[in-house]
Amino acid sequence: MIVTKLTPQGFCGGVKYALHLLDKALENPTTPRPIYLMGNIIHNKTVMNEYKKKGVIVLNEGYNEDKALLIDSIKEGTIIFSAHGTDKRLIDRALNRGLNVINTVCPNVKIVHKKIMDHIKLGYDIIYIGTKRHPECEGVLSIDKNIHLVSNLADINDLIINNKITSRTS
Repeated sequence: MIVTKLTPQGFCGGVKYALHLLDKALENPTTPRPIYLMGNIIHNKTVMNEYKKKGVIVLNEGYNEDKALLIDSIKEGTIIFSAHGTDKRLIDRALNRGLNVINTVCPNVKIVHKKIMDHIKLGYDIIYIGTKRHPECEGVLSIDKNIHLVSNLADINDLIINNKITSRTS
């Protein structure tokens, strides 16, 4: 048998950051309880099961529930938004309900969001390639109505972009 060590190993920096913030919240006795996660903070069942054993409540695991209604169902505590990025309206909704909010958005995701917003301000439409209903895509799509998700080749044929910009300025 040949065993080959794959590199890189472990979680990316964004996931490590998110897990660090979750661990800090769990360790801090002043963090309002219960602690909720809006979806899985990372895509790793083993890690998620360990956090559930520690009392963390995971909302929207199947990505089918209405996230706003889930937030509205929380009476008290802390809600943690994942490294994937989140619709700002959901974060505002949680804050308006008086919940403690921890946003663990990955610094690289923040960079993508900023670049998208910069181009939207210049009048561009954005074609974003990703997976429908994935939290990262939902976060991006929530930025502006002129972001078009392409998940497969058929989506390309269905694109309707009426943008008149013909040259790139940045």
